Amino acid sequence: MTRTRLGRAAAVLALALALAGCSTTVSLEPAKDANNPKCAAIMVRLPGNLDGQQRAWTDAQSTAAWAARPGSS
Repeated sequence: MTRTRLGRAAAVLALALALAGCSTTVSLEPAKDANNPKCAAIMVRLPGNLDGQQRAWTDAQSTAAWAARPGSS
């Protein structure tokens, strides 16, 4: 993954965090190269918890988001 793609992925994740607070599934667009096996190698290593936020479901291949669950403190 190039540095540009990583930057774009970080921006998408930041947006997803902002939007995912009240939703059970985060709606995202997959990246152009989302079916690349190198992406899959990264996706399976992503944590279930990031800075106290739980991983949320997304509806696009090779995407991830973390958000506080409603009702959790």
